[in-house]
Amino acid sequence: MHSTKKIFIFCSTGLGNIVLFLPAYHLLKSRFPNSEITVALDSRWYNDPFFKFQFGEGVIFHQFPQKKEGLIPILKEIFTLRKNRFDLVLMPYSGPSKKLGLFLLLLGSKNTIFFETGSRLLDSWFNPCLKRNNDMHYLEKNLMQIDPNLDYTMLIEKPWILSSKNSLSKIKTKLKPENYTLIIGMHTGGNLEFNSSRVWPHYDRLLDLMLAKKNVKVILFGHGLEEKKIISALIKNKANNCTIVINNSLIDVCSYLSLCDVFVGNDSGIMNLSVGIGTPTVGILGPTDPRHTGPYGEEHTVARSDLPCSPCFNRGTSSTDCYHCECLTKLKPEYVWQLVKQTTDKRS
Repeated sequence: MHSTKKIFIFCSTGLGNIVLFLPAYHLLKSRFPNSEITVALDSRWYNDPFFKFQFGEGVIFHQFPQKKEGLIPILKEIFTLRKNRFDLVLMPYSGPSKKLGLFLLLLGSKNTIFFETGSRLLDSWFNPCLKRNNDMHYLEKNLMQIDPNLDYTMLIEKPWILSSKNSLSKIKTKLKPENYTLIIGMHTGGNLEFNSSRVWPHYDRLLDLMLAKKNVKVILFGHGLEEKKIISALIKNKANNCTIVINNSLIDVCSYLSLCDVFVGNDSGIMNLSVGIGTPTVGILGPTDPRHTGPYGEEHTVARSDLPCSPCFNRGTSSTDCYHCECLTKLKPEYVWQLVKQTTDKRS
């Protein structure tokens, strides 16, 4: 791939997957400093300045249709992009999807990096086709796409999310962090339209435990109308001690996260932003696997019930899925609060 002049990165995926791809992107840029890079984002992210800020100057951004817009607009866009004759095509790792692999192959590049899908015919077309390792974190799998022979732990700079000085100054003036002995970030949602089974049901009790401690500020993060409703119900009669950050630019979200002493939340994009910005994080995981998408790094903590059925990757979308979600319902708020305190103690 020495003559790689044009690179295409397909980022029409979830926020967490894109965030976990950024260390690999920085490595890619260092390997191909003179290559033209095109990044495809769907309408959820295309207009948010966060992504242009993270990917940097000189990158071409392309708006790609969302899945809900249907297959025909997606295929039309793929064949429009195909005319660019990209030398290298890749995307943030998001699991073994035959459909996504086929979409990338339709772009017509001789070098399409993808992980094995289980289809021998499809996998034979990838160059290279990488073997899946179930013990590897998504962040490591992304780095593996750039170079499978490196020590990934040595490559991951912390923090790997860039912060905006202007945004941070604005948020500091608004929040006045010096007035609090402890600032805790909390995200009670996590792509509710797609996967409500990831959401822990005991945030109300956890919030009570947090606010029982003197001089504590809790920042509640969210996105979308559904999460706004959840937060509004959660902070009833507690608003004076809470700050709501909902539907903000992700640049401002990162500034708020960087001011937190600790963050606690479900397996979500905001949890991965917290890790990427360098805030000690307690990730609450039930049906998902902490080896794959849990908070990456020894300074972070996973709260989970060690049940034999977890992780089951339940999405709550089919008749065969688990609906009792004991991996989350049995996770006590007192236990999570102890982990939060232990994480802040380690930092101090």
